[in-house]
Order: sequence, then C-alpha cells, then structure tokens
Amino acid sequence: MEELQGTIIDIETIGEFLDCDGLERYKQIKPIVVGFLDCDMIEILYITEESDQDFAGLRSILKAKLSEVNHPFYAFNTEFEMGVLYWFLGEKVTFDRDLMLKVTTAYGQTVWESKRCLVKDLGIPNFDDPFWDIGYKVPEAWENFQNTGNSRFLWEIIRHNRACLLKEYEILRKRKKWREVNKTIIDWAK
Repeated sequence: MEELQGTIIDIETIGEFLDCDGLERYKQIKPIVVGFLDCDMIEILYITEESDQDFAGLRSILKAKLSEVNHPFYAFNTEFEMGVLYWFLGEKVTFDRDLMLKVTTAYGQTVWESKRCLVKDLGIPNFDDPFWDIGYKVPEAWENFQNTGNSRFLWEIIRHNRACLLKEYEILRKRKKWREVNKTIIDWAK
C-alpha cells in the first residue's frame, strides 16, 4: 500500500435526514461506526446499542482519535461527514479534501458522481463489501442487529465500513485527484 498523506474517514449512520438544506439536514443522524485509514492502518470504532452510555463513549473516543490522526482529512462526500460529526460532537470537524467530484452525464448534465459507479469505472475491487456500496443498507442491518442480537448484522456494517475506506483509498491512489473542501461549508456552524 502506498503511504497515505493524511487520513480517510468514513462514517456509517442511523437516523433520518431532515427535509431541508445545509447543516440542519444532518441533525437527527447519529454515527454507529466510524472508520479511519491513516498511513497503513485501519481503525474502526463502533457501538453495540443505542444507549446514552454507548453514544457518550463513542463521542469521547472519537474526539480523541480526531485529534491524533493526520490531516489532510479525506472523505467521499465531506458534507455528510462534517454535518454528522458537527451534530454528534457539538463542534466543527474540518475535512480538507473531498474525493467526490462533479461529472458530466451523456445528456450534458453536471452531477455529483456516484461512488458505486466510480469504483466500477476505475476497476476497484469490492473488498468484501456485503452492501456493494449501498450505504442505505446500514440502517436495516443495524435494526436487525438491535432486534435479534445476532452480531452477524453488526459485522456486515463493519465490513462495509472497512470496504468503503479501502475503496476510497484506491480512488485517491488511482485518480490522484480530489476537490478542496469549500470553506463556506465549514462556516455552516457559525
């Protein structure tokens, strides 16, 4: 693995998006799994239940981890990560580089690229992702884990998070391209 300058961060969440724009949209979203790829190491933090104690523990460990890992911070769709972390931690977390770029469709429309399509186009392997880049399967797996206690569902979420980190690393490695985070997004929380 080529040495990564900085840290890739990926979050798996539960909760509903609010029907609005900007920071408020993420107010009811909570992280349940947070993964870090820093240099040649992957570390994944997770909770096992939706208790105040578990969320407080994750919050504490996450704040410490964010202060330890190296910038620049990368993500695929930094707005999501920054919005979720702002509401969960009660403070701004600044990401530096977004791996999601705008592309032009065959019909001439400019849209944000899909990670699933990009992974396919770049020939990046699935890395044992049980959800095949469909993050919307995470809340369903979490609900199944909470209802049954079957840890298989939790491990699917963790495997998905690990695969997302590896895919984002490969996107960065193969493309060597990113978008600098728009600093006005960071000013949401003023």
